[in-house]
Amino acid sequence: MRQLLFLLLLISSGVTAQTINDYTVYLKPKQIPQLMGIQSYAFGQHDGKWIIIGGRLDGLHRRQPFAAFDSIGHNNQILVIDPHTNELWKASVDQLSPSLRNQLKATNTCFTQDGDQLLLVGGYGINQLADDHQTFPYLTTIHLPDLVKAVQEGQINDPLFQQLEDSLFAVTGGQLLKMNNTFHIVGGHRFDGRYNPADRPTFTQTYTNSVRRFTLDENGKPTFLVGAEDSLLMHRRDFNVVLGLTASNKPYLTAFSGVFQYGVDLPFQSAIHIDNVGLTEQPNFRQYYNHYHCPDISLYEPRTGAMHTLFFGGIAQYYDSLGILVQDNSVPFVSTISRVSRFDDGSMSEFKLPVEMPALLGAGGEFIPNPTLPRLEAGVIRFDAGQDSIFLGTILGGIASTGRSIFWTNDDEESAAFSGMFEVYLVKSTVPQTKNNMSTSLLDLRAVRNQAAARYQVQFTLEKPTLVSIQWTNKRGKVKHKATFMGKAGTQLYPVFLPEKAGFCCFQLTVNDVVTKQYFLIPEEE
Repeated sequence: MRQLLFLLLLISSGVTAQTINDYTVYLKPKQIPQLMGIQSYAFGQHDGKWIIIGGRLDGLHRRQPFAAFDSIGHNNQILVIDPHTNELWKASVDQLSPSLRNQLKATNTCFTQDGDQLLLVGGYGINQLADDHQTFPYLTTIHLPDLVKAVQEGQINDPLFQQLEDSLFAVTGGQLLKMNNTFHIVGGHRFDGRYNPADRPTFTQTYTNSVRRFTLDENGKPTFLVGAEDSLLMHRRDFNVVLGLTASNKPYLTAFSGVFQYGVDLPFQSAIHIDNVGLTEQPNFRQYYNHYHCPDISLYEPRTGAMHTLFFGGIAQYYDSLGILVQDNSVPFVSTISRVSRFDDGSMSEFKLPVEMPALLGAGGEFIPNPTLPRLEAGVIRFDAGQDSIFLGTILGGIASTGRSIFWTNDDEESAAFSGMFEVYLVKSTVPQTKNNMSTSLLDLRAVRNQAAARYQVQFTLEKPTLVSIQWTNKRGKVKHKATFMGKAGTQLYPVFLPEKAGFCCFQLTVNDVVTKQYFLIPEEE
């Protein structure tokens, strides 16, 4: 009897010892007939159905001002989808008043669902009356049960939407979330006029550099509260923002990565936590994967007090090749599936899952969570290890790219809006998720551009003076440079330039007998 009891306790302890690291994700392809490709849209859920509003029907925006964000690519239909029966209903927004139809066609709109209400803030599109592009200064509130019925009957009208105007709502590329009964517009920018990558005067752009907070009364009237501003921490857009929970049961928001850094068109790698007090940059952490907005889902693990966020594909400055980080400053499309965890002691780490997206997918897509997943009072999804399989939800749409770096060659054939979707399951796995040690390393090894010489150098940080060995090889694996020297404390540039010829090189640093390798894709210089 004692032996049986011991065996049962052993089995029980084995189950409870499992964590999210004992799982991976399984992507099950799904298709709904008649559904067109769509990306950068807003969505809500009601009665098992999905409501899709706005977004684009084309792929990556063109670099030519006349072709970027044109009217042909607007989604002018409100879609209602039943994923269980594969039924699809559509209703055109063109029958609505101008301010409504303009915003309901917009892309990169901030949105969130609050009960049966879907809230839309801002978004970028064409003001048909002004015949120009703008970020719309509106908050639009929609009662989803009424909208679903109206779309199914093909009879949408203005009274279905409550729209209010305020310049503080003119935000695109930000995120809208509710925390502690208060709505938060996180980051983003106001962009008015025609997009132009040459920065010629066809547009004006102003980052919010802030978190804007507001509440709604019983009539839907907003009241703005004191927000939080920081031109260094919040100068970012087109990123992922999630709701989290600390081990002491306090909700917070986390803004991951986003673009662009001051002085260089590269993503941020920092994570910013937002609570009622203000903004805090996560110490000793950098995010290397999934820098632009992509599908994500966050899970709280009560047994460990850890908060986990899964990211799916998208666009990033780094990806993985045979276990080694690749730094690519063209910031390409990637297929990486990663996890960032914040543990009960407040530390954070990044992990790469052993599976990837089946292609260069995810950018501009959304994760529609399984509405039956258990949620805690704060609104976060509860994850308890032990089940063999958990249906998390569905990844819908986004941009499908034919190559990693297509922007400067993009003529509308290199990418498209993805019309497919993937049901996402969390399943037990014997292959562990791999920690990206660079995410918590103080070494911060990277290649940086010397603007004067138009060449690249290795940059790293040391805690104290230490003996350092450095070497790099060209794309054929031939050692091109090797040296040992006494490195000083702090951040420093190694004075010798990396190879000039475009292509991959591999550089490595050995510090205290620890070898750190990294690939760098040397770009073509104009």
